[in-house]
Amino acid sequence: MIFLILSSVFYALNNLLWKRTLSKFNLWIVIGSRSFLTSVTGISIILLFYFDAIQIIHSVTFISIICASILGALGLICMILALKKGSLAQLGVFNLIIVFFIASYLYFFENILVQNYTIASLLIIVGFGSYVFQTQK
Repeated sequence: MIFLILSSVFYALNNLLWKRTLSKFNLWIVIGSRSFLTSVTGISIILLFYFDAIQIIHSVTFISIICASILGALGLICMILALKKGSLAQLGVFNLIIVFFIASYLYFFENILVQNYTIASLLIIVGFGSYVFQTQK
């Protein structure tokens, strides 16, 4: 659970830093720098700690990783373009929609309890509603 909380905190800080950075630098330099740093970090960790895992990866798994990486890169580019042209509040609305998609997937394919799905959905709606109410004041 601690990693889920940390992930949310780091994601929020990441969006804030992206918004500030995009106003100062060229979009493609920022994306290229982030991609380079992420790749170097990932490759270094694999080579230092998980070198044996490279030999175990099957071609189907490797293709899945490549597809997920391409979709992640496209998602990053779209998110950055949205942040450059829009606001963090607008990004928050779309992140809220994504949460419902993920929760629906979990409900239909991972068999989460309806009660948990309903409670989580209501909490998200109440939280977002209070945010919108506060920003309109």
